[in-house]
Formats: sequence, C-alpha cells, structure tokens
Amino acid sequence: MILLILPCYRATSQDYSSGIAVSMNGYVINLGGNFFFQPCEDSIKDIWHCLDNRSFALWYFKEDLYLESIENIGASMTVRYYDNGDKKNYTSTMKFFYCSLEVDMMFFDSTRFEVFKTPKLKLLCNKKEYPLEGFRVDNRIRKILPKDLKNLGLMYDYYSSKGYAVPKWLDEYIDTITRNKNKK
Repeated sequence: MILLILPCYRATSQDYSSGIAVSMNGYVINLGGNFFFQPCEDSIKDIWHCLDNRSFALWYFKEDLYLESIENIGASMTVRYYDNGDKKNYTSTMKFFYCSLEVDMMFFDSTRFEVFKTPKLKLLCNKKEYPLEGFRVDNRIRKILPKDLKNLGLMYDYYSSKGYAVPKWLDEYIDTITRNKNKK
C-alpha cells in the first residue's frame, strides 16, 4: 500500500508552496555555479549599475532542471570576489543575463528568510566593490525567461537536445514568439 501512495504523495508535495508568487525583472548571475537574482526593472541598465544589495540565491526543484538549463548562457567574464563568510578573496567565472523571473518566495517564515547586515559576497571590479546576496529567502523558480532571444533559444535547446521534457510554459512562450514572427 505504501508503495502505491508514496509516488502520489511525492508529486503532490513538490507542487505545494507556502510562498508568495512574485514576478520581477532583473539579472540572473551565475558565479562559479552559484545562482543569484538581482532585481532591476530597467533592462537598459548594465549589471554593475543594478547591484544594490537586493540580490538573493535562487533555489528550484531539481527535476525541473531550470538552473542546469541556464548554466551556460549569458555574457561571461572573470571576476574577483570577497566571501564575507570565510573572509577570503576568490577568482571565478561570472555569467549573467537579463530575464523575467517568476518565483515562489517564503517571506513569512523567519526560518526561511534572513536579511544580512553585510552582503555575503562582494564582487570586485574596476577597483570598486559590488554587493551580492543581501538576503536569504527560501524560494522556488516557477518560470525564468531570458529577454535575449539567443539565450532563450539556448535554454530551450538544453531541454530538447538532451531529450528532456521542455517546461510547458517555455514551450508555449516559444510557440507564441514563432507565431508572431510568422505573422509579420
């Protein structure tokens, strides 16, 4: 009996969210395999003008493969950064791109939300410091849509080239773009 119920329970629990669905625009930042989101409503601003200590780490359900699908997209550069946790400087590759993000955020549970007195990380570029990860919040990605069509295509290709199921919302979005191009 347990073997019959367990698969159903697991699927149900993964869809459950006690968070608030939040939609925002900004930059996804991949710093050496750690993903952050920096809100920024102005798509014309470059990333360095957006970093203002409001960034947070992104979480997701592993089976959605959202972070794997965006791991290698966006502009890339080598940066130095300071980790306030272990008080050391590091060098890493940073990739970033502008996108729309829909995420469930658990603000109301104090065990799942914390504002840091100082940012967890400081990016070091052109003799300036830029804060990264100003707070921690338990969250789960619902949708992530790169604004640049090239990056959007790379995300879509990740799923299709590996034979993975393309998320329904991504497939529908690509279909809408394709239909709109064909109408022109």
